[in-house]
Amino acid sequence: DVLARCPTETEKYVGLGSTVVVASVLAAISGTIAMATAAGGGDQLGSWMARLAVIGVGYGAVVFAVDRFLVSAPLNPVADEPTRRWTEIASTLAGAAPRLALAVLMAFLMAEPLLLVTFRQEINTRIADTHTERVTAATNTINSAVDTELARIDARIDVLSASDPALTASVATVQELDNEIGDATRTVAELRAQLRNEVAGLTTGSATGRPGDGPVADELRAEIELAEITLAALTGRQNRATSQADTLQTTATATAASAATELGALNEQRRAVTAERLVDIGTAGRQAAASDGILARIEALEWLARSSPTAGLVVWMLRGWLLVLDSLPVLAKVVMSLRRRRPYDELLAA
Repeated sequence: DVLARCPTETEKYVGLGSTVVVASVLAAISGTIAMATAAGGGDQLGSWMARLAVIGVGYGAVVFAVDRFLVSAPLNPVADEPTRRWTEIASTLAGAAPRLALAVLMAFLMAEPLLLVTFRQEINTRIADTHTERVTAATNTINSAVDTELARIDARIDVLSASDPALTASVATVQELDNEIGDATRTVAELRAQLRNEVAGLTTGSATGRPGDGPVADELRAEIELAEITLAALTGRQNRATSQADTLQTTATATAASAATELGALNEQRRAVTAERLVDIGTAGRQAAASDGILARIEALEWLARSSPTAGLVVWMLRGWLLVLDSLPVLAKVVMSLRRRRPYDELLAA
């Protein structure tokens, strides 16, 4: 009725209502995109759009109701008197500030999903790079821990698999004494053969050919006696070394039984650690691939704006344009409330 009596004001308020409708439509589109991104990922908007359009329309209806409330709530135009004009302007702006702040917040929430669609290709590239970085870092961490554990297991396996150095040395001593005893035995046999030839008067070898005991025979008997003493000493050393080797072998046999059990457990542990490495790397890859929600895409958008001055300028220009467009209903209401009172305002206040 009031507009019918003030036809010159019709276009202004139709335009104001149109800004509310435009902001609501943008909110519906933005809400649908945001829900589709959160639910299905940036590359699945087509398959999710139909199912989530209802939620987007509901969000647009909420924004329409809020914007309609913000622009319909009275902000009385200022009076014509100069003494009251600046006071009422300040009062109008103070009353409009909370509404404008709410409008800017809602506009920002509506602008972000639209920016995510605008820069979807660049965001997908950044998210793929981030996934690769995360998988590489997780793989390096897993490999470092697994390699350390495998090195510990392998070191223990080497210790258990190595032969007892004391037993090895003892066996080598016995073998060396066996060789020396063999040489001493052959020496005694040769000396006795020479003594027999010398006493018999044979000319074989180094015998003098004069039968009977002589100086040469006495020297041979002395050498034989010394050789037999040496042979007896070697035999005694061999007996002691053999006894020590037998004792060490008994101990090594008992140790080997428990070592075999531990070796089996260590080899099984090694296989388990190696298999676990593959499982952990696969889990890290799946976790990195799953981080493709709306927060990850917003982070990628902010990284894009920081890393490229051109991209940052475009992002903020689009963001500013969308913020102004989405906040336009409240801005228009504030501007209309700062004018001097017109007949429409007088009739509305009456």
